[in-house]
Amino acid sequence: YIMEAYKLARRTWREATHQETADEVEDLLRGALSLTQSLNPRLAQERIKDNDLRERYRDLEILHERTLQDLDQVTAGQQSVEKRYHDLRVRYKETLNNLTKEATARHEAEERVTKLEKLVTHNIEKIGQKFVVVLIDADNYKVGASVTILTRADQYSWQFQKVFLSNMADGGGLAAEELLAKTRHYFQTHLNEPSLNIMVYAYANIEGLSKACLRENRTKTKDLQRFVGQFNARYPLVNFIDVGYGDQRADCKIQGLVRFYLENKFCEHILLCLCHDGGYVPFLRPLLADEANRSRMTLVKGATVATGFRNLGLPLIEMPSVFSSLSGNLEK
Repeated sequence: YIMEAYKLARRTWREATHQETADEVEDLLRGALSLTQSLNPRLAQERIKDNDLRERYRDLEILHERTLQDLDQVTAGQQSVEKRYHDLRVRYKETLNNLTKEATARHEAEERVTKLEKLVTHNIEKIGQKFVVVLIDADNYKVGASVTILTRADQYSWQFQKVFLSNMADGGGLAAEELLAKTRHYFQTHLNEPSLNIMVYAYANIEGLSKACLRENRTKTKDLQRFVGQFNARYPLVNFIDVGYGDQRADCKIQGLVRFYLENKFCEHILLCLCHDGGYVPFLRPLLADEANRSRMTLVKGATVATGFRNLGLPLIEMPSVFSSLSGNLEK
């Protein structure tokens, strides 16, 4: 502005033709000079402001560049996030498909398991019914007031009532029938098991027992064999088995069966007719350390109860209609 005023003043001066115009021009120059002097401080301030604006502009440019860099980073991060998101969606769909397949497979497996459970239950009901076992150690006979099953020649123990042996028609069958009836009654009244199958195993040396009976003139030659045959023929699950000559043969058979049936989940209970033989006590004691085994065994009293049985803590029952006892020897 000042330069324009100065140029205008000079041009006016040259064109001036009289003093008045020159005075006007001079006034204009003085005004321009005064204006210039008054504008100098403002121009200095404007220069400062201009410098500040330039610095601020540079700062803004730097900030802009940084902002652009940040935007580039954000854009790159967004692209990375979008890629990860895409990958996660793919994995999610794959996982969902796998879960759907697994759910379908599990449903099919559950259906197969249900069918198998029904089949197993049916088979258990059909061929795996629960049962109880009666084990009789009838290793040797000794004749007293009635025919007695023994394991020692000088002891009275398990005694079938004499009426069974003297009944030539079907004494053995009646003995088996009475034994099953009393066993079934025991489980109905004491264990609340009214419909269990009952398996009976009696072990003895038949020939040796027959000779002992003949020596005592209590039976004829084939009476005992007839009794055993009738006993076996009465019911399919009743067995009187000849173990032949040999020490502890009956013991080994019974001990093996005790272990086997304790491990059989379908066997509910075991009746042990062997209290006359104290040799079973060391065999039974470790088995009774398991409470589950203890709750599944019961002893049946005979003519004698050997030392140690009463300390086992097992129930002791009697079947007087099947086995007769000598009152002087029976432990209550």
